[in-house]
Amino acid sequence: MLSDTTTIIALSLMAFAAAAMLVYAAFQVFRVRKMAVQERIEAYTSTRLTTGLVGQVDEEELGISPIGRILRRTFGRNYFDQIEESLIRADLPLRPSEYVLARFLCAGGLFLLGQMRIGSLMGGLCLALVGFMLPFFYVKIRQSRRTNKFNEQLANVLLLMTNSLRAGYSFVKALEVAASEMTPPISKELAKIFREVNLGYTMDEALQRAAKRVGSEDFEVVVSAYLVQKEVGGSLADIMEKVAETIRERFKLQGEIRVMTSQGKLSGLVVGFLPVVVGLLLWLVAPEFLGQLVDKAVSIPVPIPFHPEPTPVPAGYFLLGLALILQLTGVLIIWKIVNIKV
Repeated sequence: MLSDTTTIIALSLMAFAAAAMLVYAAFQVFRVRKMAVQERIEAYTSTRLTTGLVGQVDEEELGISPIGRILRRTFGRNYFDQIEESLIRADLPLRPSEYVLARFLCAGGLFLLGQMRIGSLMGGLCLALVGFMLPFFYVKIRQSRRTNKFNEQLANVLLLMTNSLRAGYSFVKALEVAASEMTPPISKELAKIFREVNLGYTMDEALQRAAKRVGSEDFEVVVSAYLVQKEVGGSLADIMEKVAETIRERFKLQGEIRVMTSQGKLSGLVVGFLPVVVGLLLWLVAPEFLGQLVDKAVSIPVPIPFHPEPTPVPAGYFLLGLALILQLTGVLIIWKIVNIKV
């Protein structure tokens, strides 16, 4: 166990970091409120942005805060670009710097909770790891749900655009009609495509940017079909109708596969998480049973930062960690087996 002085220092550092992040979050809220409407419009209508020279725009002109610039230089521009792409796909109004700070804030909060509730560094670090990964999984879940909803609406959008094209509308006008008739999330993406075309992007560029934002394989097929039709010619309405039929059949086949593999996925979750749930119940109802694994286990010396000598940690903690890793590995393997892509 850590000494009282080391525990106080660790808690003080975590409390300071949490307070600093809260102050930064409050500062960002007031900063956004003070941002003028003209500055927001310039982010879309700036000549340098519309000509593709986004990388040459100064960070201050893009509204990146000083802390955001520090984090961007620390973690790298490519890492922040990947985070920004994930946030856009999840439709979360957050900046990459705010997302990174939120992950550290969750980790710090759960670390403090672990120190106060469990009283051990190992338990606090485990909870900190869970808190650090919670925002990541939340973004992934939102991203998956939004992409699935987008794919469900895509076939209807293509049929609507096909009817508009056969009625004599241009492709841009058919896109505008579909954006006004449909609901989010696909209506928002179609509106963005229409707005980017009005701001100077070509239709090819706007569609490719939308495909990158959405991350949908079905929409990439639509974009590829449009680009091929533009090069070789042919009836765009007929091509869109064929693509819509293909997407409908593919979506139907995915539903059938999902039904057939649902039992395997559920079995994997039950088998994987049942020991964890039973262990938590035993810890709450009869902690002396799990205490045998800690109190009577052989201790292993572990070097701890800010501590002069290695701290003896019961081997039971390592056994529990190994069991948890093996359980999660089994769940991932089962999930990979039953996850059939069409």
